[in-house]
Amino acid sequence: MQPVQAQDTEAAKALVSKGDEKVEEQRVKAAIRLYSQAIKKDKTYAMAYAKRAKAYQANKKLSLAIKDYSKAIKLNNKLAGAYRGRAYSRFLREDYKDAIHDYNEAIRLHEKDTFSFYRRAVSKYHISDYRSAFMDINKALKLNKFRPEFNYYRGLIRVALKDSKNSLSDYDEAIRLKPKYAEAYYHRGLAKKQLNYDGALTDYNKAIRLNPVYHEAYFSRGSYFVAEGKQDKALDDFSKAIKIYNKEEAYFAERAKAHEQNKDLKAALKDLDRAIELDGRNLKFYFSRARLKGLLKDFDGAMQDIQFIIDEQPKNVEAYIQRGTIKEIKLDYKGALEDFSTAMKMAPKNPEIYNHRGVIKYKSRNFTGALEDFDKAISLDPLNNKAYYNKGMTQMYMGKKEEACKNLRKAGEYGHPKAYKIARKYCS
Repeated sequence: MQPVQAQDTEAAKALVSKGDEKVEEQRVKAAIRLYSQAIKKDKTYAMAYAKRAKAYQANKKLSLAIKDYSKAIKLNNKLAGAYRGRAYSRFLREDYKDAIHDYNEAIRLHEKDTFSFYRRAVSKYHISDYRSAFMDINKALKLNKFRPEFNYYRGLIRVALKDSKNSLSDYDEAIRLKPKYAEAYYHRGLAKKQLNYDGALTDYNKAIRLNPVYHEAYFSRGSYFVAEGKQDKALDDFSKAIKIYNKEEAYFAERAKAHEQNKDLKAALKDLDRAIELDGRNLKFYFSRARLKGLLKDFDGAMQDIQFIIDEQPKNVEAYIQRGTIKEIKLDYKGALEDFSTAMKMAPKNPEIYNHRGVIKYKSRNFTGALEDFDKAISLDPLNNKAYYNKGMTQMYMGKKEEACKNLRKAGEYGHPKAYKIARKYCS
């Protein structure tokens, strides 16, 4: 007579076998029931837990999958497949560090586990451990050079390692192995654009033809059109990207820029509002919106955005400069002077701040103070045509014509667009 445990184990194995058949038939829920029955027959049968874990994983029940893989490993710590499976579940949950730990064990148990090297490389890529990722993806390719995704990821890793030039051969190989690989076309296009090579647009177009809902490709093609000065085409692509996926703040921010280039400031403002709704901590969006509000004469709204930036970053020099500029437009010279002085304390070697403050002093009729600021700007930047122009205009107003003309001509020599015209009018 056989021991009861042995009979239970045999029954569990039979049930697992039936479960495997259900998996082959893509009846995963039925398979899970059979694996569960197998576990009831023998709670020490590690493979039953591992099989049920894989089925849970297929059903995207990752917490249950991890629990079962962990039980299988506890019962038999030599199951490379259980480590690999738990690693993949953790990978899918974007728990990359724990995934790497499990892939380490899977590789220790099976030194030629191609997919563990590949997935470990991808995990390391996601945590920015690019050099180690590169070593792993090379090992995966050495074991199997015919997997297009291996070549594709090596391309991504090369780009992360600032080797975009050599990434092209990886994308080429991925496309050779899988001619309809939309992602490879897209990323090859990105690499070509970064390298200023021809063919980026062709690759974006191909990626979109292969995957008409590839919103990242529409976005990048839109950015390409912006650089080419084709704002209408850019707007069309940004709008397509947003129609497919409207949760990416960068899409709205870039479309706002294209709207602004097309002189549609209200549409640009609406897009920046949406970008800020999606990412309310991105101070660049607030800067851009403040500038747009200023162009639309909504100075109070602009001030609110700048104040938000200052509240978040009390030492943000540019915020004080922008707020000072708005106060200047509102003729609040005292407030503008305070903001430019505050900015100057934080950035005492920035010549433009002295320029700004000098203009405020000039408008406040403090001509001596204005000249001091323009002189300081020139000492910091001897080619600063704005400072020479402002100094010359101040001297002209003070009746110091000879000195004024000298500085106006100097400003023209350094490229100021109005200086020579003023000099010809008053200095002949």
